[in-house]
Amino acid sequence: MIKVTYLDRSGFAVATPTAILVFDYFKDPTNALTKILKSAPDHPVIFFSTHHHEDHFNPEIFNLAQDHKRLFVLSDDIKSKHIPDKGMQVAWMAPGDAIEGLPGDISVKAYKATFAGVCYTATLPDDKKIFHGGDLNNARCIGGENLRDMTKTRTEFETVVGRIASESPELTIAMLSVSPETEDNARFFLEKVKVDNFVPMHFEPHHNDDEKEYNPDPECKFHCLHGPGQTDKIS
Repeated sequence: MIKVTYLDRSGFAVATPTAILVFDYFKDPTNALTKILKSAPDHPVIFFSTHHHEDHFNPEIFNLAQDHKRLFVLSDDIKSKHIPDKGMQVAWMAPGDAIEGLPGDISVKAYKATFAGVCYTATLPDDKKIFHGGDLNNARCIGGENLRDMTKTRTEFETVVGRIASESPELTIAMLSVSPETEDNARFFLEKVKVDNFVPMHFEPHHNDDEKEYNPDPECKFHCLHGPGQTDKIS
C-alpha cells in the first residue's frame, strides 16, 4: 500500500512500505508530514527537490525528520551553500543521472525538466515506479510570444516524455503539472506513458478537475488532492 499526501503547491509525501519519499517540499500548512513521520518512526526519509525555485525547494527540509535516517536528493542547480551541515547525506543529480541502493532499497533516475532542473522516477523494491514531474511542462507562458521559443520548448518536452516512456513504459504513480496552460502536457504524457494512477499538481483553485479533459486512458485512476493534507491510498 502506498499513501500519497498533498502538502502544498507541488509538494507531496509518499509513504511506501520501505521509505517515506518527500517531493518538492515547499510548505506544510496542515503539518501532514509530521503526522506521517510519527506513524512510521523506523522508515528512512528521502527528500527530493527538482530545482532551486522557492516553491519547489525550501531549505527547511534540512530541519525536518531529524529523528529518522535521512537522505537529500537535489537537482544540481541547487547550490551547496544551502546545505547547513556539510556532513549531511546529499546527492546532487543532473539529467541522465541514476542512483541505486538508496535507503529503503529505492533507486532513482533524473530527467531534464523543460523549465528548470530535473524530474524524477523513483523505483521501489517491488518495481513500482513513482514519477514526479517538477517543472516538466510546455506552458505557453514559458515560450512567451516567440514562436521559435515555443516550438523549442514543445520539442524538448516531447523528447523528454519519449525518453521516459522508453525507459519506464508504465508508471504506478505520476505527479505532473496541470493548469489551464499545461493540460495538453498531461494529455500528451498520458498518451505516451501507461500511468496507473495520475496525481495532478501545481494547479490553482479554479482548476478544472474533469479528468476527461486530459486523461485518454479509462484505466488510469485519477487522484485530485485539492487541499493540503488530503490523502489517497494506492494499492
